[in-house]
Amino acid sequence: MATKKRKRKSTKAKTPAMLTKQVKSASKAVRSATKKVNAARRMVKKQMAAKKAAAGEPYRVPWVDETECVGCNLCSFVCPVEHCISMVEQRRAPQPDTWHDRIASGRDKVPGGLADL
Repeated sequence: MATKKRKRKSTKAKTPAMLTKQVKSASKAVRSATKKVNAARRMVKKQMAAKKAAAGEPYRVPWVDETECVGCNLCSFVCPVEHCISMVEQRRAPQPDTWHDRIASGRDKVPGGLADL
């Protein structure tokens, strides 16, 4: 019967270059594993969202309140629908609206305000 010989581990001291190579190899393996784990997490989130939608649970829909917009453009970067949000540059701020202007234009009544009582 033939037996396999096992390799003995080297008893030599490792040089800094050898250690650097091992560290680089290990960090590359960690980055690869991290990418795989993050991809698996994203897939699980999508599956759970699909199950909730199928179960009739409310599905969260993001929206942008245009009155609160400061023009930072972050909403367009995170929006899952491509070209859904477009940023339009406005050179001037809107003209200030005084109370007298609102009365003159008939916009002084607020729906659901005291005037409706």
